[in-house]
Amino acid sequence: MSDETLSRRALGRATLERQLLLRRSDMALLDAVGHLVGMQAQMPMKPYVGLWSRLDRFQPEPLATLLEERRVVRIVVMRATIHLVTADDCLLLRPWCSPCSTPSSPVIPSSGWRSRAWSSARCSPSPPPCSPSDRATARRCVPP
Repeated sequence: MSDETLSRRALGRATLERQLLLRRSDMALLDAVGHLVGMQAQMPMKPYVGLWSRLDRFQPEPLATLLEERRVVRIVVMRATIHLVTADDCLLLRPWCSPCSTPSSPVIPSSGWRSRAWSSARCSPSPPPCSPSDRATARRCVPP
């Protein structure tokens, strides 16, 4: 392991590269959505523009097909905003994020951060609990 520290510029460039923002990628559409682990999708057209700016030869029809087939979904998963994620990522992210919007969430009021006890319980080696509504969402999101 290296003791080298990245400069701010290098860290910024690495972040842009990770987000596919330095140059257009030849990555497949579904792979790109999975690689990004969520794209802002508050407005329905935003993922189309975001993917067009990231991918070589992007065409809107394949994304529409993935949405119709529920292989990608627009859903509230991070920061209480709508994101475009793969159906597989939805199944992983939704249980972690769904309690964020409930009135009984154990949140520290002054900061909005969850309590340490809640976070520790969520970071166990076993999968997070899945409510009946999460299961229903998963059934709608995952193709047969």
